[in-house]
Amino acid sequence: MRAILLAAGKGTRISRHVTCPKSCLKVGGTSIIENSVSILKGRGFDVTVVTGYSRESIAECLEGYDVDYCYNPFFSKTNSLGSLWTARMYLRPGEDLVLANADVYWEEPLLDMLLGAPRRITMVADSSRYEIGDYFFYVRDGLVLRYGKELGLGERNHEYVGLAKVPGDRVGAFSERLEAMVEEEKYDKWWEDVLYEHLDEEPVHIVDVKDLFWSEVDYIEDYERIKAYLRTGDVSCKLDKRFIPVERRAGPRATSTGDKLPTTDLSTCLLYEPAVGDPMTLRFGVPNKGRLNERAVQLLTRAGLDLGEEIGRKLYVRASNQDVEVMFVRAQDIPEFIERGAIDIGITGLDQVAESGYDL
Repeated sequence: MRAILLAAGKGTRISRHVTCPKSCLKVGGTSIIENSVSILKGRGFDVTVVTGYSRESIAECLEGYDVDYCYNPFFSKTNSLGSLWTARMYLRPGEDLVLANADVYWEEPLLDMLLGAPRRITMVADSSRYEIGDYFFYVRDGLVLRYGKELGLGERNHEYVGLAKVPGDRVGAFSERLEAMVEEEKYDKWWEDVLYEHLDEEPVHIVDVKDLFWSEVDYIEDYERIKAYLRTGDVSCKLDKRFIPVERRAGPRATSTGDKLPTTDLSTCLLYEPAVGDPMTLRFGVPNKGRLNERAVQLLTRAGLDLGEEIGRKLYVRASNQDVEVMFVRAQDIPEFIERGAIDIGITGLDQVAESGYDL
């Protein structure tokens, strides 16, 4: 069995807070990547680590471990597809393969669930974290039907965790598809796109780890969640604690016919109430990118809010001079967050409000 960990990226969103690669951050006295490698080696895997940014730091974290290294010299120009391509010699037909993003903290039970799933292409996802997250799936009957960062609240029901397995009898086809994408110069793609672009011919299954703790480290808040979990053992530390769930029902129910987008009963979505202890905090929702993000931040700053220098590097910021919190979320999610009470005021496009169907 072979595991390949992708650890080449710099991690720009957290780089103001740390000077080492994200996977080298210490949790419980052990780096995130060492935690992963230790678990994998304990399960009998041969491990390959793809490095790029600060590869010396990665090697130092894994000193004493028997691992193979591949180096992506173009890590600042390519996405993880290019990194995986540098390890293509380890994509061996007939050998079971696990692929993982190295900046994700997870524990043995999560890997056991993935390995225990039937022998087919399987990705790890979490149905408890689809309201606020990074990359989403719409899953039906255990299959990934839609995927992306921009899926709206009514179009997603899982967050992607960052691990997948490819059984040995499918590694050859996976490798060929990877090579084809590189030949087509799709260097800006993620390694997962090798799976996504062939969903019609090669279904992708999921294992749902809703009851297990995990955390990708994109923001400093993610790192704090891991440390909180290790202190308390509370799996709910993986959830956004700025809002406390009032009621969690079954999650989005959707149907899909042909190429039509799924239709969803939004009454099944999570409802929120303000976190206990700060009922007077005024909560703004601002688009997390684009021209509207820049204009919204300028507007709030001109209004006198001191938002510091972390804008664009954090999921949310608190004004230092007012009892105000600013969340950075997808523009299309803002109308529903207002409707559900997750934020008090939202700044988004009029088209997003109209398409949402809410009477705001």
